[in-house]
Amino acid sequence: MKNKRSLIKIFCCFCAAISVTFLLIAVPYFLKWDTTYIPITGEGERNQRENCRLFAATVRPSESNVFIHEALNRFSYPTYQQRNGWSIAVYSEYYNNGMISTPHHPMIIRSEKNLTEDRYIYKAVTELVLRLKPQVVVAHQRNASSGCSQMANPHPFYQELNGKHYVFIHNGGVWGSDLDFLIRELIGNYGSPKSCPDDPIDSEYLFLYLLKIIDKNHETPLDASIIWGKTLLSHFTNQWNGLNFILSDGETVWTCRCSFNNNSFPLNYTTLGHSGGYAISTEPLDYNWTPMENFTVTEFKVGSYPQICKFWMPELQEDGF
Repeated sequence: MKNKRSLIKIFCCFCAAISVTFLLIAVPYFLKWDTTYIPITGEGERNQRENCRLFAATVRPSESNVFIHEALNRFSYPTYQQRNGWSIAVYSEYYNNGMISTPHHPMIIRSEKNLTEDRYIYKAVTELVLRLKPQVVVAHQRNASSGCSQMANPHPFYQELNGKHYVFIHNGGVWGSDLDFLIRELIGNYGSPKSCPDDPIDSEYLFLYLLKIIDKNHETPLDASIIWGKTLLSHFTNQWNGLNFILSDGETVWTCRCSFNNNSFPLNYTTLGHSGGYAISTEPLDYNWTPMENFTVTEFKVGSYPQICKFWMPELQEDGF
């Protein structure tokens, strides 16, 4: 009987050891599998984990600190991780015993690290942003879908044009023949990427094309954004292209919610109480955000109502996009 009990104890210990070993190996494996970055190819269903994260706010400098501090803090806790760096651009005209910022010129801070691994630096940067009493803040977290990725986040892209200093951030992607068409037919010899000249990013090509419309067609950024969106959607064929962007010149913020796949590339905005300011974000940062409709371009300016322009794309509507 004793031998039988001993055998039972040995068998139970053996089963327990097998179970513990399985948990020690299998659970970390599946957790790792769940968070491993999967390169985007433009084919198949796009998971929201693959999106970049966009944020912008335009505020009155005297009223900016409380909201900006809270919004940037919430922005640093995304529901899914972006693994290819973060950045913040700030426009300010704040003076303190000499100029510590250049009017209408953005100050841009970039990092190559996942924001969740760079929180102390991010906190220090946000404290600097608050000291500058910003008029416009633009922030980006990147999941690389093209171009160089082992570097500080190249978003926002920056360019001076006709005395204006523009920054541009993008969520989405353009692939294959659509990217070739954008480069060769739409941009032509207008310009070339500066951020990663040896391994260009599709987002910078999209920015170059928008600047070309503003420059060569003498269009306002709002009208240029509408032309930009309609032209790209009319010529592109890949249903996974995503064309959401935020553009600013330090006084005004323009957005485009524009993609074939309606649900995978959201944008939302909120009004900042009675201050006349606005914030825009990929994900709502609290409970008082309004989702933007697809195929819309919007202009946000402190003290004015948002100017929302819906551009009708009948051929896309008929296809159910």
